[in-house]
Amino acid sequence: MWYVIWTLTGGERKAKEDIKQLINKDLYTDIFYPEIVKQYRIQGQWIDKKVPMFPGYLFVETDQIEEFDEQITKLTGFHTVLRSDKKYCPLSSTDYELIHLAYKNKGVFDVSRGVIEGGTTKIITGPLKGLEGIVTKIDRHNRTATIKVNMFNNQTNVKVGLEIISKT
Repeated sequence: MWYVIWTLTGGERKAKEDIKQLINKDLYTDIFYPEIVKQYRIQGQWIDKKVPMFPGYLFVETDQIEEFDEQITKLTGFHTVLRSDKKYCPLSSTDYELIHLAYKNKGVFDVSRGVIEGGTTKIITGPLKGLEGIVTKIDRHNRTATIKVNMFNNQTNVKVGLEIISKT
């Protein structure tokens, strides 16, 4: 099952490396933090940059969450497995679907591309293909889409890359 680890914002990479180096590999199957590709315009050029999709959070796959949590509390820095009412709560199937889109692409939620036809957005490539219903806002100028996801038992808005290549 997949669980969520809360760590310092901006320290996701270091926390992941520390866990991989210092925690017994028999306690978990995999660990990662999903990243999104954001596009920035610098001196007339579009530059891609990877940033964490959920700053301050890692995702770990384990069947031994109690032992895993006990081990990460011994690490330096702030790391804790998210809980609800003092119980470990794995990701729901809905939460997992979005994370899995990034996971199967080496942890990166890449830029999607789409078109607007008659006021309706259609995603033609990328991780948002077929998920047009979760897009709540499109910012064509900044090449982003805001998607509404139910993550960590809360409805959360996440900005992801979306390039609209034509509008008719």
